[in-house]
Amino acid sequence: MHLPIHLSIKGRLCLLVGNGPFVQTLFPRLTAHGAHLRWVGLSPSPSKTEPLPGRVETRQNPYRQEDLDGVFLVVADTGDSEINARVTADARAAGILVMRGDQPLAGDFLLPDAPPTAAGSPGLCMPSAAKSGKVEKTGLPGTVYLIGAGPGDPGLLTVKGANCLRQSDVVLFDAIANPLLVSRYAPHAEKIDVGKRKGNYKFHQQDITRLMLDLARQGRSVARLKGGDPIIFGRGSEEARALCEAGIPFEIVPGVSCVTAVPAYAGIPITDREFGSSFGVYTIHKKDGAGLSEEQWRRMAQGPDTLILLMGKTVLAAVAQNLVLQGRPATTPVALITDGTTSRQKRFIGTLATIVEEVETNADGSEGPGLIVVGAVVSAFSGMEWFRPGTIEKFTGNTDHDAAFALLSRLMEGVAA
Repeated sequence: MHLPIHLSIKGRLCLLVGNGPFVQTLFPRLTAHGAHLRWVGLSPSPSKTEPLPGRVETRQNPYRQEDLDGVFLVVADTGDSEINARVTADARAAGILVMRGDQPLAGDFLLPDAPPTAAGSPGLCMPSAAKSGKVEKTGLPGTVYLIGAGPGDPGLLTVKGANCLRQSDVVLFDAIANPLLVSRYAPHAEKIDVGKRKGNYKFHQQDITRLMLDLARQGRSVARLKGGDPIIFGRGSEEARALCEAGIPFEIVPGVSCVTAVPAYAGIPITDREFGSSFGVYTIHKKDGAGLSEEQWRRMAQGPDTLILLMGKTVLAAVAQNLVLQGRPATTPVALITDGTTSRQKRFIGTLATIVEEVETNADGSEGPGLIVVGAVVSAFSGMEWFRPGTIEKFTGNTDHDAAFALLSRLMEGVAA
């Protein structure tokens, strides 16, 4: 996290190392603010058409530690990560503020309206207090990424989702998105927990939307990390509409949804030519706590071959009772899957007539959010079992760090739509 500090550079010596996009953009701005510049490692000359100001000292030789003598701050942007790292280490050893062009968020300071990074970041600005309610516009707004984190298994985060996290300098994450995803893919970003846990709301939805808009208006690149898929019962569509109305650029990054992943991890296909060829997805928790009408229960009971009900553990009895009342056979197979795709996953199998007793008999109260599957496809589970929850797999990766991340992630998993 960076504090919003304004520095006077008039008459002070600033070192630019390299000739990358950060240096090219900052050069005229630093000189306009009266800084004295030392520019080293130039190839070719930094200005082909205009003479350089008299306050600029240029050196075409490679960077040397002596170039730091008398310097107030440093920007290292050579295109060579090893040189940038060496400049950064030397500057910090000398007590000099430094920013790296290839890893701007890893430096000591940020600058408003800096150019895009190689990874495609829309730009950086000096962060200000996100929760203060005071928004200082710094030009064009930043981009907001509405990212689906997957249903719990950290390996189900998409490649694009990980890349967008890397590009972001602030992350708003849900309670059921694995927090280690943020630590792994956005280690230098500001992290704000906006999770809405049952009975414990740090932020209401309108507060989250307002915070997201305020951060983007400051020019910051914002990742909104949501469990599961952001627009499957995930409020992502509401947030996207608010961004659109505010004129703020955004991207929706779909995530692996529990709709397909959780049944698959429990050995249940949501479609199968032998058991069922259609499915419907429902949530029992409507806006403002409203319940389903009799007509909605009737349409559900007489609808698709397979019913998938999200976040339905607490209303399991009502689901079973209403579906039977509206014509679904009491012998219809049912599965309740809790903490799906995680090492804590549990699966309870029964019928509409027996599932409530099955859960009451075998659940121990430690179970997390649950997903209900109703239909003949549940009968396929015995031939599709592959996931072994409750065991610690042998984690391997390119490095020990990768293996450690995988293991720790397993201990911090959630579940989401």
